[in-house]
Amino acid sequence: MGGRSLFILALLVTLVPGLTTYPAAAQMEPLSVRIVSPMDGATVAGPDVTFMFLVTGITLAPDEIGGANVPGHGHMHIYLDGMFKGTVGTAMFTLMGLAPGMHTVRVDLHQNNHALLMPTVEASVTFIVA
Repeated sequence: MGGRSLFILALLVTLVPGLTTYPAAAQMEPLSVRIVSPMDGATVAGPDVTFMFLVTGITLAPDEIGGANVPGHGHMHIYLDGMFKGTVGTAMFTLMGLAPGMHTVRVDLHQNNHALLMPTVEASVTFIVA
């Protein structure tokens, strides 16, 4: 392809909507999950503890858990003190019946079919149940 043809192609890609060569994922926010509440090191009233998350770059899709993968959709797997507790497709959930003392909750993001995102996207918080 000559220099003039490359220039015209580059001009079209720049000026015509829908002709972009960037992958859709490059236009999304980076994948991340952050535990907003409780804060790391906090003492919380128990035995039931509610957790809130900030998730970016993926849409939590509770109705799609266990289904076919949809790009940009997924859910979280929840671990309490290293033990798997379940899945959640919302930015808030409650763990019930926690014993008094120190606990750690870890979450990681998964695709609809439960495959772990690669590279892994996870967050954890250590807290004390009073």
